[in-house]
Parts: sequence; structure tokens; C-alpha cells
Amino acid sequence: MKIKEILAKVAKGEALTDAEKEFLTKYEEPKPDASKVTQLEQEKADLANQLKTFQDKESEREAEALKNKPEVDQLRAQLSTANETIKTLTKERDTARTEKVELERDNSIRAIASDSKFKNFEFLKFNLTGAKVDLTNKEAVKAHMEQLRKDNPELFSAEVNGGGGGSNTGNNGGGGVVSNTKYEEAKKTGDIGSMLANAPEAK
Repeated sequence: MKIKEILAKVAKGEALTDAEKEFLTKYEEPKPDASKVTQLEQEKADLANQLKTFQDKESEREAEALKNKPEVDQLRAQLSTANETIKTLTKERDTARTEKVELERDNSIRAIASDSKFKNFEFLKFNLTGAKVDLTNKEAVKAHMEQLRKDNPELFSAEVNGGGGGSNTGNNGGGGVVSNTKYEEAKKTGDIGSMLANAPEAK
């Protein structure tokens, strides 16, 4: 006989037998299994402890993150500054290299001008650059300067003979180069256009 069956009959309003009535009068609710309850309570307590431990660790991590934030921000700032410094130094290095190359080229052109007795460095620099002459090729430089002397002899200093009789410039004697004021002024200022336009003609 089961308590559920008797309760079902009562719920339907059916009459109970004497045996069922007697069963009900003697029926006692079963007591819970104490060991099972204890086990469940222990598991509950363990879970609560694990949750607390997790929450504590999470709080510690958050506190540590906040504590280290100034150091992290400082490191980021230092890294940014270092990157900017590297960019600046790289730019300065590249500029120095370019200036060195330009200075070495200028010195080479000055040497060529001196050896060839060419009067105007700026014009020669412009001329050699425009003609794309390889300054490291002595034969190419020599050929270019010889052709330049043929085309523009007035741009070169006249050869001075040891037993010469006076100056060959201006109106002081024959066969020299006629003085040209505009050309001389352009030469002083480095105005290449005016130099070419007013270059004196050999007489």
C-alpha cells in the first residue's frame, strides 16, 4: 500500500477501506537521509568558498592593474619619445649624408675649376650637372672641359706667359678680352643667365 494511492483516492472523494484508514493513522513521514544532507551542505559550502576565492583573486588583479597603471603609462610615453627620437636622428643622419655627398661634389667641381682655370664655380657646377658628367671619370671630365673651353673661352682665365708685356684685358692692348660691366656684375652675384647673355666675346 502506498501513501500516494490513498491520497489520490481522497482527492477524488472515494471511500477508503478500513485498512487504508488504519494505514493513514499510523503513517509517518520518512526522515531525510542525514548523511546525504550533510554531503549536499558540504558541497554548497565548497562552492561558496571557491566563488569567494575567485572573487578575491579578481579583486587583486584589478587592484594590481590600477597600481601598475602609472608605470605602464610612463613606459608608453617613454616608448613614444624614443620613437620620435629615432625618427629625428634618422632624418638628421640622412640629411648629413646628403650634405656630405653635395660637399664632396662641390669640392670635386672646385678642383676641376682650379685645374682648368675656370672662372665661375657656380656656372661650372650648373653646367656639369646639366650635362650629367661623371666626376669620377677623369677622361669624361677632361673631354667636357676641353669642349667647354672651345665653346666659351671667355669663361677661362688666360694663360700668362713668363715674358709677357703687360695686361691683355680692357683697352690696354690688342688681342685681349673686352671688359663687360654687366658680365662682371653677373659673375659676382652668380647670375648664370646674365653671365651667358652678357659673356664678352674674344677679340
